[in-house]
Amino acid sequence: MKHKRLIVGLSLFHLGVVVVAAAYCLPTWPRWLDHIVHFYGVATGAGSNYGFFTSSVRSQVLTRFEIVDSRGKKSPATLPISRNHEAEVRRMGLGAEFSVGKREADVKRFQRSLSASLAGTVFGCHPEAVAVIVHLEEFATVSMEEYRQGKRPAILPLYDLTFVRDSQRVTANP
Repeated sequence: MKHKRLIVGLSLFHLGVVVVAAAYCLPTWPRWLDHIVHFYGVATGAGSNYGFFTSSVRSQVLTRFEIVDSRGKKSPATLPISRNHEAEVRRMGLGAEFSVGKREADVKRFQRSLSASLAGTVFGCHPEAVAVIVHLEEFATVSMEEYRQGKRPAILPLYDLTFVRDSQRVTANP
């Protein structure tokens, strides 16, 4: 009987964490209990708020790279994968960095600088490349209502910039 009560109690606790996280409603608990609930939610996945179902989900910005060899052949390229989990999460989220800045001029300058930095990294990984093309694309999401009406998510080109290796110098061609 004790085991049944323990199992029911743990099940209710788990369900409670799931409901609280999904509802975005965080009760005011003592700090020590908040730490326990947070740790439990992260460790088990029960703390996910399932925000990808909300209408406020923004479209994602994706980065893609192509290298061009001396014969003009294009092939896809990736940035090196890090052994550090946090660095890898940051690398995967690079696309979001392209949309920072208040004024259009700030955004364009930042996009050019970040693209040049990324292209330099790709050149370092692919010494045979004579050019690196940085593609910035938006994965445009649709609401559930739009989906019901037949609209589908799409990948839309936002920005392409080609960096060419000119002996020791890299130049950009928009």
